Amino acid sequence: MSDRPPRLILIADREKEAASQLGEALKKKGYAVIYTYDGSNSIEVVITHLPDLVFYDSALPLIHYKKFIQIIRSNPRTMHIPVIVVGRATEKIGFSTLTESRVNKPYDINAVVTMVENIFHKIDTADMLKTSNKAFEGKLSEISLPDLIQVFAINRKSGVLNIKGERLSGNIYLRNGEIIHASTGKVYGEKAFFRLLGVNEGDFVFQPDVLSEQISIRSSLDNLIMEGMRQLDETRRLISEGLKEDAYYVVVESKRQELSGLHPIAEDVISELKNPRQLNSLLDALPYYDLEIMTTLKSLIGSGVVEILKPEEIEKNREATTEEYTSILSDEEWKALSFYINENLCKRYSFTTALICIVCPNKILLKKFIRVLKKVNEIDLLDYNQVVQAGFGRLGILKGKDLAVDIYLPPAHRQFGPFRKFVELRSIGSIQITSSAAQSIAINTPIEQVRTDPYGNYIPLMKVVVPNEEVTGIKELSFVEVSIEIGEKKEPPTRYDLSTTDEVVLMIRRFISSIIKNSIAGY
Repeated sequence: MSDRPPRLILIADREKEAASQLGEALKKKGYAVIYTYDGSNSIEVVITHLPDLVFYDSALPLIHYKKFIQIIRSNPRTMHIPVIVVGRATEKIGFSTLTESRVNKPYDINAVVTMVENIFHKIDTADMLKTSNKAFEGKLSEISLPDLIQVFAINRKSGVLNIKGERLSGNIYLRNGEIIHASTGKVYGEKAFFRLLGVNEGDFVFQPDVLSEQISIRSSLDNLIMEGMRQLDETRRLISEGLKEDAYYVVVESKRQELSGLHPIAEDVISELKNPRQLNSLLDALPYYDLEIMTTLKSLIGSGVVEILKPEEIEKNREATTEEYTSILSDEEWKALSFYINENLCKRYSFTTALICIVCPNKILLKKFIRVLKKVNEIDLLDYNQVVQAGFGRLGILKGKDLAVDIYLPPAHRQFGPFRKFVELRSIGSIQITSSAAQSIAINTPIEQVRTDPYGNYIPLMKVVVPNEEVTGIKELSFVEVSIEIGEKKEPPTRYDLSTTDEVVLMIRRFISSIIKNSIAGY
């Protein structure tokens, strides 16, 4: 038997009969119970007896429930005591039942007793985590994910929390109690964390001191949970209002040709829906929050730009658009590229990550080309609209066998000179995109800026020339002329049809292969 005394529960309720009924049910479960009938006396009892849990009637005289919570939260001896507000509360109090919760009258005795047991279970879990540096596992039905994360935050834990639900699994990385990275499938960052917040049933495993090399989240924990819960509520509302996860969505081509001046999210949604997609596939394909994509999709459906296909239309469309995907590089080619980066960047300059820079004088054209890169399975795009707007930053990642190369937009302004040189020194290749009408315009590129180090003169440059009529509007890129330059050596241009996946893969494969061949021939 446990030597610990029974947990003490304070019931502060102006209705003595209701309080007594609840108290008797709690005593049968082995709890000790004390009663108060006004707010002032309740404060005194909490300070002197330090109960393990408080039921506080929102209609108690003398002290309002908000003031009561504020008082006990400001005292270090009582700040940890959970408070359950009884009756009507005018606003939502908090996310965590470790802090506050709420029940209505008349008491549903069985439900309230279950709530009390769950709260104490969470407290026991928190105490166990506080003193344990070992792996810890449990079920989300016993302690919710927001509660669990707050426990980690309070105890400044570092490690990885693995979540495994029926439909969704992922990892959340913490450092000193702050969330720094989250991932589920190919999705990561805040978008992944917000999705994982919706897992209510499933298992979790926490492994301490497992650190993430990637930092994709910088928001504070409070802001993350508040925004995540808001977005979760809104996405559930959109689903209830008609957005179906198993339906297929596609752009109405006749409407698409009339569009111009759209928001970047709408442009990307339309681009992804040239062929029918289910909702989850669309959400995974774009770098925006799920709520932003779903809100945009609903608006496009309402305006007739996007329609929902019938089952027979889906099968017909699949037969017409199915393409067989070929990997961009072989295992041996990935190894050769990895060796080249290790020898020329890691050892030469002590850099840990290589870059492929993309340069384009036109933001609309740049975003169109980036959308083309979505066809390459080995390329994961980030929130490139934000990067393009800022003028520089990481657009995405080229991922291969034991290798990751950043796809980067270098800064164009002269005031970023020192940072720009740092970016250029990490570059293993550069892609320059321009329109046929702009061929006579001089465009600064990383390859032209580096002259102090002979290595910079021999970085492969892929020049992509786009027909002038495809630069503006919503129309996607189709045919382009592509040539490769390495120093004084220039290959003749090749025409690629970017509407097909095979052609896009061939174009990028040609570019990456030129980097590998150049490394063997020169460096």
